[in-house]
Amino acid sequence: MDIILERISANRKHVLANLFEKYQYDFSKFSLVDVDEDGLYGFPDLDRYFNSDTNFAFLLRVKDKIAGFVLIDNHSFDSDRNIDFSITEMTLLYKYRQRGFGRKVLIQLFNMLKGNWQIRYYPGNKASAYFWQNVVREYTENNYELLEFYPPARFKNGSAANIIFFNN
Repeated sequence: MDIILERISANRKHVLANLFEKYQYDFSKFSLVDVDEDGLYGFPDLDRYFNSDTNFAFLLRVKDKIAGFVLIDNHSFDSDRNIDFSITEMTLLYKYRQRGFGRKVLIQLFNMLKGNWQIRYYPGNKASAYFWQNVVREYTENNYELLEFYPPARFKNGSAANIIFFNN
């Protein structure tokens, strides 16, 4: 089974907003983010993925079914580095996890978008840390840089972040 990247058009950004609610709920054990008074996490930066040539929002599909999303921008957490692509958020719905789809989609992305990459993740999310490091290690043939508990890359809640840099 293959996974397909589908660029989300601005008239379908509500689909991303809906998926983001599920992602935020799942991730709240790490981010410690609360819902608002309407019971929603919200997505205040949603429009930036549709108003710029350097930002990308993709749906992930398996057999024509939505399986997740990935968001990419070019924001660098290190002022000394020129970043072309930064994965800001990525998730697969539970049904599609641990089946190789995440690895496949990243390889597609990395092969499609060439340049300097940055990936930031919560070190306390052991599954995520294992996933990111293994996929990048394999893709780059161990030619990447991992900065652990990197202060400039802290999350909004103050949590330390790990960050991976590589060029493809």
